Amino acid sequence: MIRIFLFSFIILFLTSPIVYCEENFERIIKKKTNVILLIGDGMGISQIAAAHFRRHGTTSGKLAMETMPVVGYLYTFSKNYLVSESASSGTALATGFKTNNRMISMLPDGTRVKTILQACRDTGMKTGLIATSAISHATPAVFASHVRKRTQYTEIASQLLQNKVDVLFGGGRSHFLPRSRGGVRSDGRNLMLEAKMQGYTTVINQMELDDTENIPVLGLFQKTSLTTVPGKDPSLAMLTVKAIQLLSKGSNGFFLMVEGSRIDWGCHANDLHDATRQTLLFDSAVLASLNFAKSNGNTLVIVTADHECGGLAVNWGSAKGRGIKAGWTSKGH
Repeated sequence: MIRIFLFSFIILFLTSPIVYCEENFERIIKKKTNVILLIGDGMGISQIAAAHFRRHGTTSGKLAMETMPVVGYLYTFSKNYLVSESASSGTALATGFKTNNRMISMLPDGTRVKTILQACRDTGMKTGLIATSAISHATPAVFASHVRKRTQYTEIASQLLQNKVDVLFGGGRSHFLPRSRGGVRSDGRNLMLEAKMQGYTTVINQMELDDTENIPVLGLFQKTSLTTVPGKDPSLAMLTVKAIQLLSKGSNGFFLMVEGSRIDWGCHANDLHDATRQTLLFDSAVLASLNFAKSNGNTLVIVTADHECGGLAVNWGSAKGRGIKAGWTSKGH
């Protein structure tokens, strides 16, 4: 009953500002419940189906996310458009408030709204953000920054550190470095150096990641997005396992958001192979989270998407999942 209540509360929290109040939130805090929120960017039902058939065909096998006991659906329209994008949809997930497309955890009138990560941090919980895109991209940004335009990457990077997120794993190193150090910052600030001065361990490769034992930690493994190519940077599952290992050392619980960012990119390109590969990589992170939850006994795992991308439909394929053919209605959301 506790797990069902918590799941129901989170769903209400994500879709309505009414339940965002201390009385309800304290019921999670008092339980010291860990929360792992996994977001498949651009991942709709058809993306999951295509990945399922690619992995299992028509056998009884299931993706990790398909083994979860509770399923729900929600609309993802933004405040000003029928079709949402990652910033506005992410804002709804992170704060419970809808906003205009491209705005980051800020209402249309410019009001900043508190995020679930900030609320968890303020009650003593540890916090973490992971993405296969730049960590300053829209979805991770909505949990720990507030800007009018999602393209304000360098300002978002600054705010991620200001908000004292304990674990930051992803790409986007260029947004943290000045132009003189190969970055894109025009203000001359070196946020990698500033992070070290704030007590962060900074890592840029798998070896340094493996050696990291304490938080806070800033792991930026590429200048832009992660390649998701084995051996070139850590996989999303590896990053998830490491983040959980670090965050679970505390006694007050933790909040961790994990984004499979590049599902969306495969769908924008109408590339079925890449879209399904990215979905399966994301599902590996889901499996790692579920394995921890089963052993821990006090962890809520939520898997969702911010929107669908590409209007994908699975049109053909063998019973073994070979030769899958797809139809696309757009290159957008």
